[in-house]
Formats: sequence, C-alpha cells, structure tokens
Amino acid sequence: MPSPIQTFGARICAFRQASNLTQAQLAEMASLDQAQLSRIEHGLVEGSPSQRKTIAQLLGVTVSDLFGDRPTDPFSGS
Repeated sequence: MPSPIQTFGARICAFRQASNLTQAQLAEMASLDQAQLSRIEHGLVEGSPSQRKTIAQLLGVTVSDLFGDRPTDPFSGS
C-alpha cells in the first residue's frame, strides 16, 4: 500500500498528465526546479504547503484532491 506522500505524488502526476503538461512545464509554472517536482511526484518529498497549494491551483484541483481525500478521478473529468 502506498504511503500518503506516494499517493500525493502519483496524483499530481496523473492530474498533470490529464492536463497535457510536462513535468518541465508544470515546474516552470509553479516556480519550482524540475528536480524538485520530480521528487514530489515520486513520493520522496511532499513539498511545502505553499508548493502544494500552487501545484493544486495550477492543476485546477484542491490539495485534498491531491492527497486523495476525495474520490476524484483525473481522467473522468469529475
């Protein structure tokens, strides 16, 4: 079973891909280093609260959506 941080990272990746964004594009939009976004997506770190909020806003979701607190499927359009 993945840890909450791994779930968080995987959901960022899924929402990013559903938005047709590359890691480099999202990192630039969020003013993050691409390596930092990669670490977040791979569940190595969860990022700061402000980074989590910025990423969620850019992806059009809530931070809760990214942690999987709500059953939102990035591929269903819900």
